[in-house]
Amino acid sequence: MPSIPLPFVISLLLCLILVRMIRQGERKLGLFPLLVATFAAQAVLSGLNWNVGWHPARFIQPVVAAVLPALSFAAFNQLRRNRLARPTDMLPHLVPASYCDTDAFNASLCGWVRQSGVDLHAMDMQPAGRNNEGKRIEFAMAIDPAPVDVFQTNTLSKVSIPVEIVNLGQPGTIPRTALASETAKAIPKGTYSTIEDASHYSMFGECKPDAAEMAESERIGDPICSDGGGQSRLEIHKKLAKLVTDAFNRELKTDR
Repeated sequence: MPSIPLPFVISLLLCLILVRMIRQGERKLGLFPLLVATFAAQAVLSGLNWNVGWHPARFIQPVVAAVLPALSFAAFNQLRRNRLARPTDMLPHLVPASYCDTDAFNASLCGWVRQSGVDLHAMDMQPAGRNNEGKRIEFAMAIDPAPVDVFQTNTLSKVSIPVEIVNLGQPGTIPRTALASETAKAIPKGTYSTIEDASHYSMFGECKPDAAEMAESERIGDPICSDGGGQSRLEIHKKLAKLVTDAFNRELKTDR
C-alpha cells in the first residue's frame, strides 16, 4: 500500500489551513498566512531532504529556519499592536543577527565583534524592533553612526525631532556602514555635515606614540591612529566639541 511521508502530510494540512485563512481572513490576518506558508514550505523541504533524497534542500532549510523565529515574533506581536504586521517588521530581527556572518557589510566592525567574543545570534533581538521614542527628547545628534545600513529608511520618516548627523571624512572615504547622508535625508528635520580633515577613527582618543605599532602587533587591522590629514586629532576633537555644543545650544535654547 503506497504511503505519503509525514512531512508532506503536514504540509498538505498546513496548506488547507492557509487556504481557509485567505478565504475567510479578509486580509485582516497580517503575517499569519505568510507564517503558515513558511511552515508548510519547511515541511516540504524536510520531506524532500529525508524522504526523497533531494539533498539540495538541506542548504535551503537553515535559511528558512533562520527566518521562522523573526516571522513568528512579528506575526504574534501584532496581536498587541494597533496595526497589522508587515514583512518589513521582520527586518530588525533578521539583519542584526546575520550582519557579521560574513565580512560583506562591515569587515572592520565585524572583526571587532568577533575579536570581542560577541555572538549576535545568541543575543535577544526583540528590543531592536521596539519603539524607543521618548517625549522628553527634543534633539538628537549622531557622529559616524555605524552600522547605519541596518536601519529601515522608510521608518525614519516617523522621527519628529531635529536630528543632526555628522560624518568624519571626505566623500568617497567614509565607510559604507557609517555613510549617513541618505539617512539624514529620510528624517524630516534631519541635517547632515562632514568634517573632511577627519577619518572614521578620529572619534577615538589620541594615540600614544607607540599605539600604531601595538595595534599592528595585536592584529587589529585598522589604522586607528590615522586621521584624514591636515589637522591633528586634538584639533579635530576641538572642532567636534564646538560643533556639538553649537548644535545643542541652537536646537534647545528657548525663552522658557
